[in-house]
Amino acid sequence: MKAIDVHAHFSTEKGSAFRTPAEIEAAERVYKTAIKWKTDDQMGNDFLDASVLAILDGPLCKNINDLVENNNYISEMVSDHQNVFAGAWAHIPVHTGKEGLIELERCLRQLNMTGLVVNQIENHTGCNDPRFYPFYELCDDCTRRC
Repeated sequence: MKAIDVHAHFSTEKGSAFRTPAEIEAAERVYKTAIKWKTDDQMGNDFLDASVLAILDGPLCKNINDLVENNNYISEMVSDHQNVFAGAWAHIPVHTGKEGLIELERCLRQLNMTGLVVNQIENHTGCNDPRFYPFYELCDDCTRRC
């Protein structure tokens, strides 16, 4: 491997951070390129061809059901492409509260995710917000990273 990417984003439609037509249009305008979705295997092969080992980060989630579905998908991607994906970050918004903590524990203990990623834009707050403390404590209990 030539490089390690510790925060890699999806190029598949299902895993993309850009979900709505407005988000896709804005991304294409900002990045000055058309978004072309890849299959799961094509995405894995892109990392393999570039000799990059990656830790995946999933899309922003609106609710707990979306979150569970996304984390299952992310976990499957890592499992199916272990030669290029070394792990995945659990992406749990702070507003999900106790349900989010339960999902984080599932991600860490059952899906074997790398740890927790904190998206300050999604959460509309800094990572020092006390609402994050239970999430950090859970990661510490599971000896995982934030």
